[in-house]
Amino acid sequence: MRWYRRKIPSFKAFKYYFFLYLEIWIGFAQKISSKIFVVLSLLKLRVGKSKILLGPNFTKHKGGVWSHMQGILKQSIAKPILFPSNNLVGRYGYNNQLKKFDAIFKNEIFYKNVNVFHTHVYVWGIELAAYLRNKTNFKWVHTYHLHYYPEHNNGELLAWQQEINRTLIETASKADVRLVVSKWQQAYYLREHNIKTTYLPNGVDVVPCDNANGERFIQKLGISDFILNVGRHD
Repeated sequence: MRWYRRKIPSFKAFKYYFFLYLEIWIGFAQKISSKIFVVLSLLKLRVGKSKILLGPNFTKHKGGVWSHMQGILKQSIAKPILFPSNNLVGRYGYNNQLKKFDAIFKNEIFYKNVNVFHTHVYVWGIELAAYLRNKTNFKWVHTYHLHYYPEHNNGELLAWQQEINRTLIETASKADVRLVVSKWQQAYYLREHNIKTTYLPNGVDVVPCDNANGERFIQKLGISDFILNVGRHD
C-alpha cells in the first residue's frame, strides 16, 4: 500500500479562498435581499384602498416630466402614488437597474388593488403597463409628451430617441385613454400614425407665480421689456 502525504494549504491560499467564497456568498445574499425588498415594496400596493399609479418615477432632474407628474400629485383629488416608489428608485437607481427585477414587477399578483396606471415617456413603464393590462383589471392611461424629431439631434435621432418614438407609436397607442397636452400634437398623431387622443391642456400654477418678485429679474439684467420663454430649445 502506498501512502500519500496531503499537503496542508498555506495561510495565504486559505485566506484567498476564504475571501473568494465569502464574496460569492455576500453577493448571493445581496441578490436575495434585493428581491425581497422589491417584493415587500410591491406588496404595499395591495394594502388599503385601491391605488392609482403614476410613473414611471425615473426622472433624475426636475424637468418637464417631473413637473408634470408633481402637478398631478398636487392637484388631483384621486391621490395617485408614484411608481416605482421613491424608496425603490433611491435604492436601485433608475430604469436600467430596475430592469433586473422585471420578472417580479410583471407578476400580476401585486396589482390586484390597482385601478389605474398612468404612464409617461419612459419605455420601461409603457411596456410594463401594456403587459399587465392584459392580466389585470386596471385602466391604462398614457400621456404623450414630446415626440422626437430629426431636428432634436441635427438630423438623425439617437438610438434611445428612436426607441421611445417606436414605443409611443406601437405600444402606448394601445392604452385605454391616450392624452396629449397640445392640439398640434393631437393632430400629428392622428395624421401621421392614426392614433386618436384626448386633448387635455397643460396648466400653470399661478399662485407661486404671483408670489414671485419680478423686480429681482429686472434689477439683475437691467431690462424691463422682454418676452419670457419657459422651455428648452432642443
